[in-house]
Amino acid sequence: MGNRKIYALILAGGKSRRMGHDKTLIRLNGKSFLEYAVEFWESVPEIDGICLSAGSREHLEMLKQDEAAARIIEEGRVIPVFDRYEGCGPMAGILAGFEACGADYLYVSAIDIVRINKSLIMKADDPETDAYIYQYEDFVEPLFGLYSRRLVPVMEKLLDDGVYKIRQLLKAGNTKYIPLREDQRELFLNCNTPEELEKLKRDV
Repeated sequence: MGNRKIYALILAGGKSRRMGHDKTLIRLNGKSFLEYAVEFWESVPEIDGICLSAGSREHLEMLKQDEAAARIIEEGRVIPVFDRYEGCGPMAGILAGFEACGADYLYVSAIDIVRINKSLIMKADDPETDAYIYQYEDFVEPLFGLYSRRLVPVMEKLLDDGVYKIRQLLKAGNTKYIPLREDQRELFLNCNTPEELEKLKRDV
């Protein structure tokens, strides 16, 4: 992407209320969701670094109680970032990522989207586009996408106004929706409940 600075941002600051425990440290085939996400983004040559949206410093310290997570953080494989707008959801995490690393673009992925692969990496090929997001009919996945720094003031305005839904951000910016094939939808299935986790374990 030329001289543009591009980072990945792993969204891991959620409360995991429906799951009942922190999704970041859930283990699947011997690896945590965090390990899956970090290893995936480390395999993508286009990025300059990886940010970990932890939400708060307290949450980061809790994650560090896990040996694998502590090693990832202490080895500097990720840059921890913290929400200035606390408790305001993924948009606050994305804003924190831009503020922490100074990236021109951020690849964003939720911690529980563990089936992503390199074929899904989108390119910032239009200087007028603010966000690249996959869509299949009415299904839109804003938690795996490519976001431009141009959205920073838009995010700040929305958050100041108490608007936290990313879909409102996509409506406010110039978003390019990328068609998703029906057979690709399962790659974006989030894992929010114990039942969804059991299904994921059977399928992976």
